Amino acid sequence: MLVPAAAITACLPASSAKALLAALSLRSAALAKMPGITAKVAVAAGKAFQQSYVFGLRTTALSSLSFGIIGIIGELKFLDFSYYPVFGVGWRMKYFRARRCQRLYFSLHLLQ
Repeated sequence: MLVPAAAITACLPASSAKALLAALSLRSAALAKMPGITAKVAVAAGKAFQQSYVFGLRTTALSSLSFGIIGIIGELKFLDFSYYPVFGVGWRMKYFRARRCQRLYFSLHLLQ
């Protein structure tokens, strides 16, 4: 309840808090038509409205980050590094070993 608290602090009557929230979602035209609103209240409510978006996006980003970190830790925990002699080189060795075996098979096959 960041927006009503900021508006009430800026001298808006507490009974108009719900109407202020409805007017803020409809932008400045509806806010200007609201009775009992001053420039000070409008500025305070607008800044609080922006801060509420910042708070929501920050919470979403931090929760996404935590799930990402848990995923990375889980991947590193269950990944079998013993298969690779040097991290990142193993797939190359496996590929070249397979190619060498293919060449050897075809050369032996041609000799028969």
